[in-house]
Amino acid sequence: MSMESQTEEIKSRLDIVDFIGQYITLKKAGINHKGICPFHNEKTPSFMVNKERQIYKCFGCGEGGDIFSFVMKMEGLDFLDALKMLAERAGVQLKARDPQLARQQSQNKAHLLNLNRAVADLYHQLILRHRAGEHARQYIARRKINQKTVINFKIGYAPKGVNHVRDYLRKMGFSQTDLNRVGNPENFRDRLMFPITDTLDNVVGFSGRALQEGQEPKYLNTRETPVFYKSKILYGLFLAKNSIRKEDRVVVVEGQMDVVSSHQAGIENVVATSGTALTHEHLLVLRRHTNNIIFAFDNDEAGFKATVKAVEMAWSLGMQVGVVGFPTNLKDAGEAVEQDAQAWGKMVKDAMPAFDWLWRKLSATGVSSTANKRKIAQTIVPLVAQVVDAVERDDYKRRLARNLGVTERALEESIAKINAKGEEPFKPAGSKQKKVSIWLKLLALMHLLPEQIGEVQTVLKGKIASGKVADVYENVFKWYNKPKSERSKDFLGELPPNLAQEVVILATVIEGDGADADVLKKDLKAYLEKISSNIKDKIKADFAEKIAQAEREGSIEKMKKLLKELEENK
Repeated sequence: MSMESQTEEIKSRLDIVDFIGQYITLKKAGINHKGICPFHNEKTPSFMVNKERQIYKCFGCGEGGDIFSFVMKMEGLDFLDALKMLAERAGVQLKARDPQLARQQSQNKAHLLNLNRAVADLYHQLILRHRAGEHARQYIARRKINQKTVINFKIGYAPKGVNHVRDYLRKMGFSQTDLNRVGNPENFRDRLMFPITDTLDNVVGFSGRALQEGQEPKYLNTRETPVFYKSKILYGLFLAKNSIRKEDRVVVVEGQMDVVSSHQAGIENVVATSGTALTHEHLLVLRRHTNNIIFAFDNDEAGFKATVKAVEMAWSLGMQVGVVGFPTNLKDAGEAVEQDAQAWGKMVKDAMPAFDWLWRKLSATGVSSTANKRKIAQTIVPLVAQVVDAVERDDYKRRLARNLGVTERALEESIAKINAKGEEPFKPAGSKQKKVSIWLKLLALMHLLPEQIGEVQTVLKGKIASGKVADVYENVFKWYNKPKSERSKDFLGELPPNLAQEVVILATVIEGDGADADVLKKDLKAYLEKISSNIKDKIKADFAEKIAQAEREGSIEKMKKLLKELEENK
């Protein structure tokens, strides 16, 4: 039996609706089943599962596929691990001696993971027992890392010379090609080695810290490989996940040593990124374990910028966010633990809400001058605009207005301007965006209700700013205004092919919900009202900026003219 026939047998025995229903609540919606997407934050269900086709699709974040891709995404597994898991669930006996499967296994992740494990074991033995690892042992002693922690994290030492490493791996049956496919561990020389594992404790890569003065870079990380995806892997998560769930919060730090030191101090719900900046994918992985996150990045300018970006991403995913406020004499979590492990625990416990931390940091130089107020607002307002919960967002807006001594209306106009700019108008629904554009939804409804295009034209004609949106809708209106005898059967031919495909997909999903024409008309009217409101908000924000500029220039006549124009545009 081939691998393809085995996967088809598994899919025929497992119902995707029943299977996904074990993870999330699904409700019948026409020909589909609908639920809250497990891969991104949303309040309105946009995750669809089709029983007949045995597929799923989220029209919020773009994730989609079959039961195998769902398991791989949800559990963080590769294909073969997902195959084994689902085969067991379906009662299918995999043919271990199948030639195609055997060839696949010789080239797949399992072979590379075995290589990484062998390298990690070798490095680990060198730091535990070999004289070559003496100065690495001295370094970890200076950093107050005990042997139990070294063993728990499988910390190792990469020697200066690589010949013995190469010979050892060749005796175990690994070739130079294998080494190259895992990022070539031979690149690590005379470094303290931190094996990076996935959530199943497979070694997927390494981070090596310099041990000599002037050795660059300070941290050398495995490049991305078929088993190591930096945007998804978090250092220490395998050891931290139980504590994260128990504490219902996770602490994110910058470096491996920060994680190791924290765990040794008894604070085990700590993880770090692996040689890359924090990503949305990292946060989605963490959100499967907890919705509460604390950032404890380095106490310097780079750390501040990284924290601001991280807060923005976490707020956009609906997470509750805190930040550790380091005293000026401490650089990072590792130094905090070395100085006083109990004090570090208290810092984590007393982490400030992200908004309070941002205000404290940004207002340190004062808020009396207009320039300082503008600088603070330029940093915080875009972040507040990303907050998912309306109550939380409104609270931050009121507090920020009060602290800055400005009106809430001024902040509302700033946020409206950001929101008006923020959406890609026709980004494909299959792409990894936060939500399907309202412009795309309106097109899908117009496709289902072509007789309503005249109403849309009346409301929007001349009000859409130039650009992609205006061009697309202008073409649709031109199609509608032609005599029926001269029109093609629908307006899809007036759209770029990729956009036309997305309109059809979204329209099919809307039809699948079973809504009748009256319901669809109400939806179309609601979208028009929302778009009209957004256009007015943008106009107000643009005028507010122009009026403020006129005020700065002292041009009373220009201000009067702009105010009159604003009144006419209401």
